[in-house]
Amino acid sequence: PVIPLNMNYTFLAVTREITTDPDVRAGQVQDIVNLIRDMPVPHRVLLIRIMGICRRVMINRTVTKMDATNIATVLGPNMVKRPQLKKVPTAGTVGGADGGDDDQPMVAENSGLP
Repeated sequence: PVIPLNMNYTFLAVTREITTDPDVRAGQVQDIVNLIRDMPVPHRVLLIRIMGICRRVMINRTVTKMDATNIATVLGPNMVKRPQLKKVPTAGTVGGADGGDDDQPMVAENSGLP
């Protein structure tokens, strides 16, 4: 992932409630800048390059139809590590066409579900 695993929760916490109030926003932006500076160099370089590409796509949003919200929707989930998924057996579930368990639901291992 682009965001190092040990920084996932910090990034999510800092970016969760971005405000439009200029006084508060300045502090939030500085917090994000500080987090980016604390990233290992390869992650930081990759993030900066990705943001540069996003900027070019957004500049041409009339053609690409990709504004900041659309780009965040597409890229955001891919910037951090997703929870590991495991198959959960359910009563009466029949395997897939090959007899496997392809039809078993998937849940995050840390979801608290069995």
